[in-house]
Amino acid sequence: MDWTEFAIRLLVAFLLGSAIGLERQWRQRMAGLRTNALVATGASLFVMLSVELCYHCSLVCLEEDAARVRALLLQSLSLGHMRLRSLHSEDLETHKGRVEVKAKLVTQTRDDELLEQAISRISLEPSVIAVRWRVVEQEFG
Repeated sequence: MDWTEFAIRLLVAFLLGSAIGLERQWRQRMAGLRTNALVATGASLFVMLSVELCYHCSLVCLEEDAARVRALLLQSLSLGHMRLRSLHSEDLETHKGRVEVKAKLVTQTRDDELLEQAISRISLEPSVIAVRWRVVEQEFG
């Protein structure tokens, strides 16, 4: 979301809250113009600033290199603004000696290029068999 869209949404929330507040003040209710305008603006800010984008990464590698692959993933993502929500490894039942490493990452802004660079670097490892990533939660609104 760019700054103009952010400002427009904030202005619309303020105007709609003011309209509700004006109506309530005209009818002499307790919560009037200022209260409703502030509540609507604050709620709009809370929603717009708390949006997070979630990425899921999945890597299949040989069992003996699972720790190194996890370390490479963490190292390559530490330079960016993505935060690690969870990191999980489990043995694949269908293929003995292989481990699937799953990571969930969150960020405020979409940065597919950073994730693609990290995944591309890891996919060059000889023990990595399969790599994939996807966006799970889109921005709201």
